[in-house]
Amino acid sequence: MAKAVSIEKQGTLTETTVALTLSLQEAEFLAAVLARIGGDPLNSPRKHQKSISYALHDDAGVRWGIGASRHASALSEGRIMFDNYPDDWTESERG
Repeated sequence: MAKAVSIEKQGTLTETTVALTLSLQEAEFLAAVLARIGGDPLNSPRKHQKSISYALHDDAGVRWGIGASRHASALSEGRIMFDNYPDDWTESERG
């Protein structure tokens, strides 16, 4: 069962991160969803997909990607497309 914990680091600026604890099946599901994300990799929320996908794969050994043998992404269709951030969004709103 998935668990999430918010972690605040105090310093010059307060930085908040989130630590997820996932079962292997939950992590593979997340990887399958991330494999379907589209949009500009620099100017849309899609920019976060790559770092999360690679952390799952490189750090946790989770299989991911469309075409991976017997992967949950093979059970889904379509894409989740993100539009570019509006010009009036601040850097903090863009993440």
